[in-house]
Amino acid sequence: MMLLTIDIGNSNLFAVLMDDKGNKIKESRIDTEKQNVIPYYTKWIQDFMIGYDIKDFILSCVVPAITTEVFQVFKNNLQCKGVLLSMDLMNDFEVLLENPKELGADFIATSFGAMKHYPNPIIIVDMGTANKISVINEKNQFVGGIIAAGMGIEKKAMEEMIPHLPKIDLLMPKVLIGKSSIECMQSGIINGNIYSIQGICKQIENDYNQNVSKILTGGYGNIIYQEMTDFIFNPYLLNEGLYEIYQLIVKERSSR
Repeated sequence: MMLLTIDIGNSNLFAVLMDDKGNKIKESRIDTEKQNVIPYYTKWIQDFMIGYDIKDFILSCVVPAITTEVFQVFKNNLQCKGVLLSMDLMNDFEVLLENPKELGADFIATSFGAMKHYPNPIIIVDMGTANKISVINEKNQFVGGIIAAGMGIEKKAMEEMIPHLPKIDLLMPKVLIGKSSIECMQSGIINGNIYSIQGICKQIENDYNQNVSKILTGGYGNIIYQEMTDFIFNPYLLNEGLYEIYQLIVKERSSR
């Protein structure tokens, strides 16, 4: 029997089907749909699960407008109780924010994925619609983080607010100093993100004055990970975190 881990961000849904040992069996990435929720996600889940039998699923969703409806779609189609991740479930996870309940499901899941696999302190860089940098200290406490516009937002903003510029693909530029409008824009967005992230993380590392595990994840991380040589690239970090959280919840339920 298998567990389906689902991460819904503002731009993409990324799902990984795992066996009872945490091995990855199948994965899927699709655009996040915010309008035709029921037919869109019903078709996806029915197509994705052909030939597989699952015991349950766990969902991380950062799109409040569709969270309840999507969760119900998965429950109905998979005929499972399911787990909707939020801070309400995380009794033993210490979050050093002014309001710990504000911590999003994506931050929770990446934190647990990182704490399971890497030594602390840990810096996690999750590159999605937003660039999210979070810090786990030596006590496995969530210290805080940084949120900035992601590469997709920067690209869209330039294209919409400076209409005479060309539309571009987000590809790693071959040069730092561009020789065309496209190269200049690609370098500005992509190299700008690389050096910004590296600089911020270096400062955090200096503040701790010790070795820090630096983990890169998220959809846009696929574009830059080869340039981020001092980071460990793990595109499955959030889903691995969902798997670990589910195991904890199952243990808590069985001990009651």
